[in-house]
Amino acid sequence: MTDTEKQPDDHSEKFDAIVVGAGFSGLYLLHRLREMGLSVRVLEAGGSVGGTWYWNRYPGARCDSASHVYQFWFSKDVLEEWRWTERFSTQPQMLEYFEYVADKCDLKRDIRFNAQVTQARFDEQGERWHIETRDGYCCTAPIFVSAVGSLTEPNVPDVPGLETFAGEHYHTSRWPHRDVDLAGKRVGLIGTGATGIQVIQSSASTVGELVVFQRTPNYVVSMRNRELEQDDWDWLHNNHAELEERVMNSPYGMDYFIREGADQLSDEELEQEMEALWQKGSMEFWNGSFVEAFQNGRVNDKFTEFVRRKMREKIHDPEKAFKAIPSDHSFSGKRVPLENGYLDALNRDNVKIVDIKAEPLERFTQKGIEAGGTEYPLDVIIFATGFDAVTGAVLAMNISGRDGRRLEDEWRDGAAAHLATMSAGFPNLFMVSGPSAPSAAFCNVPACAFDQIDWILHCIKSLRIDGLSTMEATESGQEAWVAHVEESLTGTVLADTNSWYMGSNVPGKARRLLTYLPGRLQFREKLWGAAENDFEGFDRH
Repeated sequence: MTDTEKQPDDHSEKFDAIVVGAGFSGLYLLHRLREMGLSVRVLEAGGSVGGTWYWNRYPGARCDSASHVYQFWFSKDVLEEWRWTERFSTQPQMLEYFEYVADKCDLKRDIRFNAQVTQARFDEQGERWHIETRDGYCCTAPIFVSAVGSLTEPNVPDVPGLETFAGEHYHTSRWPHRDVDLAGKRVGLIGTGATGIQVIQSSASTVGELVVFQRTPNYVVSMRNRELEQDDWDWLHNNHAELEERVMNSPYGMDYFIREGADQLSDEELEQEMEALWQKGSMEFWNGSFVEAFQNGRVNDKFTEFVRRKMREKIHDPEKAFKAIPSDHSFSGKRVPLENGYLDALNRDNVKIVDIKAEPLERFTQKGIEAGGTEYPLDVIIFATGFDAVTGAVLAMNISGRDGRRLEDEWRDGAAAHLATMSAGFPNLFMVSGPSAPSAAFCNVPACAFDQIDWILHCIKSLRIDGLSTMEATESGQEAWVAHVEESLTGTVLADTNSWYMGSNVPGKARRLLTYLPGRLQFREKLWGAAENDFEGFDRH
């Protein structure tokens, strides 16, 4: 039975389930939980739907999964009616798409916007979660699902003096909801991950001067974006079912499949394969090439040198090329951004690269940034410094579970969640894209997160059918899963690379693999195998 009436004892609204986040995962959860007949409240910190696409409005923000795979699949009407205009969609169109889906499926009536969760507490006696938001709103439910996303909580470098800077400063993931005029200005950009690269390629021709403060250079792959034409739409219209089946059975949720056997190819054959993939553009060069490209050895060496050569051919200035082309880690050791003019932008005279490993950031000043003893006068500072990935946004909710256990304390030595979904001591707290989920890094989120959501929905339904009230991970199940995830690192180039996959981008954060390397198909097998084996690794009461 559903119950959304306010309770006179604590003035909290009661629901069957509370979901935090109104991006891809949150909206899909809302739709499916409604289908199950549950009352649902979605809490969203932003002013509307969209998740990452609501917040990340920086110059050049664009999807790096192709539009026709990066979408919802649950509504035939949406699939038939919505039309993407480019191979890789821009942030404004992504936001427009979310608004369209939310309105088409009447989702907004169950979402409370501008509702940032500040506390989530499990009441053992009542077996309910009590959730509070910054504006004083309170609600309770037996089921609590975190759908906050893996790249949500901004990471800002701990450098003194920012409050003294006389100009403007912005983090890309909290960009103002208005036009920011960069034309002719001296802009300092900190960070050259996927976001920083998009900012550089979109703004270099507009700003007066662009000083790029780079800690670690990144390998890039050509995007080869283009506008979609009628032939594209005719094909999509006639092949939605086939495309969905392909995406849902791809290891990384794309419309292509990774292969094995590259170590059996000659150098000449491997070169031909790499060139063909390069000409296609897209992430396929990275996660749709060969398994061996992720492993230490000859194949990864060949991929590494191939991409270095391609980048070297495009960057004319030897000094910039030396700074912009990685030499301290192998290809595939970090997430590989797509470039759509980035390498050309580096050739501009108004673009300067400062290597902050050699010339560390020392302080922000009234005039700009001081690094390596040199002050760089700036009008605008842009932080493209990424996120406290996977765990940051979850911990920001101040979650406490059974016996008052705080999730922040439980994860201090490394985040742990059995099947990337539930942590021991936190009954009925389900996490989408939690620690070590494939959707946390290597996978197309709408496909891979929906795998996990379907399993979470099965867990909730099973509790209700079996007349049980709680489910939580066991300590032994959680430990076994962490060991399994860590074992998957063996022999890969990620093991020795500092990246947000390992939590290495946040000072003081415990080093632990935050994604699932074997891919979503094996992850899916693990999920459903546990369910078929009486929910192995979980306690249900």
